[in-house]
Amino acid sequence: MTCALVERDDFASGTSSRSTKLIHGGVRYLEKAVKNLDKGQLHLVKDALRERKHLLNIAPHLSSPLPIIVPFYNTFPSILFYGPYYWAGVKAYDFFAGSDGILEPSYFITRREARDKFPMLKEKGLKGGVVYYDGQHNDSRMNLGIALTASAYGAAVVNHTEVTGLIKNARGRITGAHVRDLLTGETYDINAKHVVNATGAFSDAIRRMTGMKNFKEMVQPSSGVHVVLSSRYCPNDMGLIVPATEDGRVLFLLPWEGSTIAGTTDSSTEITALPRPHEDEIQFILKETSRFLNRKVHREDVDAAWSGIRPLAIDPNAKDTANTSRDHVVESTCDGMVTITGGKWTTYRKMAEDAIDRVLADNANLAKQDPEQTINTSAIRQSCSIEVQLIGSAGWSLQMPDTLKRQGMPDDVAEHLSHNYGDRAAVLAKIANDEALGLNKLAVGYTIIEAEVVYACRHEYAYTAVDVIAQRMRLAFLNSDSALQALPRVIQLMAQEHNWDTSRRVQEYQRAVTFINTMNRKGRTVGLDAGKASLRQAERRIQQVFQGAFPTEQIDKLRDEFKQLDTDNDDILTRAQVQKLIETTDLFGSSVQQALNSGAETPKVVKVFLSHLDLHAFTADDTTPKDSVTWEELLLSYGAAVDAQTRQQQRS
Repeated sequence: MTCALVERDDFASGTSSRSTKLIHGGVRYLEKAVKNLDKGQLHLVKDALRERKHLLNIAPHLSSPLPIIVPFYNTFPSILFYGPYYWAGVKAYDFFAGSDGILEPSYFITRREARDKFPMLKEKGLKGGVVYYDGQHNDSRMNLGIALTASAYGAAVVNHTEVTGLIKNARGRITGAHVRDLLTGETYDINAKHVVNATGAFSDAIRRMTGMKNFKEMVQPSSGVHVVLSSRYCPNDMGLIVPATEDGRVLFLLPWEGSTIAGTTDSSTEITALPRPHEDEIQFILKETSRFLNRKVHREDVDAAWSGIRPLAIDPNAKDTANTSRDHVVESTCDGMVTITGGKWTTYRKMAEDAIDRVLADNANLAKQDPEQTINTSAIRQSCSIEVQLIGSAGWSLQMPDTLKRQGMPDDVAEHLSHNYGDRAAVLAKIANDEALGLNKLAVGYTIIEAEVVYACRHEYAYTAVDVIAQRMRLAFLNSDSALQALPRVIQLMAQEHNWDTSRRVQEYQRAVTFINTMNRKGRTVGLDAGKASLRQAERRIQQVFQGAFPTEQIDKLRDEFKQLDTDNDDILTRAQVQKLIETTDLFGSSVQQALNSGAETPKVVKVFLSHLDLHAFTADDTTPKDSVTWEELLLSYGAAVDAQTRQQQRS
């Protein structure tokens, strides 16, 4: 059976890259199952615990067991209940994992041991705790590894390609999809014997394309927000779970990629392609985190923050659709299409298995009605997905970092490449040597090297700057300011690999900045700090994007005009002030200014300038227009317009 995968954005660009990074059964789900006598929740936990071990086995370089502390702060006599209660809970968690699925046995720790293992724990009131084990992974690279492995086994996978409609035959059966390449604009059709709609929060949008009658939604979106702090808040080998915050939610504090993740929230939200965390959710996490640490966490301590949309599932065929499920739901949407939604990262393989089982069941039922659309099942064998290791795993072992170190690689870089690329680290090291990139790092304080950009372009389907800074190397998720500083160099390297012209480089920069602004650490436009230093930093970034082709005198001239209009010195102009700037100065030459003042048709160079400004005219959710224009936005748009003007003059 052949398979084609179509992804509208990039692999893991949605919810899959915005998780808590845990591979887990869900201790909170187990608690709910016991309290509410809920067989469905218990089934979810047992499935997830089985799948947890499989996921750790197929990609050991991307995942590992992680011990997590549940601290006790209860006073006497309540500690006499809650101590045994939590201990019994984690022991039940071990039990349901089974002898094959358990990672390490859970255990009780004293107050002193808790402080030794997690030094940032607040000492006042601490009585002790229990430690249990779950798994942790790099979610977007795990997702990418699954796609690359599927491709190696014969699947056709493509990103940045959008489904624009469904194809039906004369009997009304779904027989494929109309798609559009979002990078080139090319449109084409993909024919299929069966279509699986596995689009997460966007499942209902695809279901509506079928034109089904009596439509009922399957997805109730929920927002999960996380913040990223420095590594000093959490040891690199121990996590923390607060099982009950002030409003009853669960809070994790986990080590990840040399930083600390704190989260998550769980609140209703709208479905959007580029969600951003609300400030009140960030403040909630900081407040609750501070309650259990020996120092307060401030807003300025946040390096990045992100929001992911959980597609909580509602079975449209169930009698009671009031309750959403953390488990997945499979629906035979219509002849020729199956929809699967809900679930969790840990059970992705089981979800895929259940979806294919439904496809084969529907295939058998429809065989007589539509024989030419019937899948030939004679060659289908038992699923091998439990045993198949992902790309990068086959030649990897715990000795890989030491092997790289013996080849002269610094310790931190060797650990980073081994952990993120597995046995493919050797290929990456060769690129670094062959392209004379050495081991140059992209951002201060992080072990990400320039060769990773080239490797992502050549071997990992990276076609945009966001693909690289967000999904391939995770820098945008770790520190939004560092991602901004690294962005021009990322674009330079990608431009060499993909032969981008100036217009494409500018476009990539603008789109990446929009993305980074959904994760900014201080609740403001990233990189926007008033003052001469900030202006110069912006200018250096823009010069890198234009590869030095932006004359200094043009920048100086525009800066002078900008500062004259920026009377409050906040490095921001209104759109009206920008319009005045165009009309009262000769930024694009005297002939252009004369044309503007005479009332003639707007010159093309001005149209290009305004069109680039319009890319910044909306906030990240693409719904709320903004009137402000930063110095960097103005400079970038001006440079793009001047470049277009120069190229037009050269052609003529």
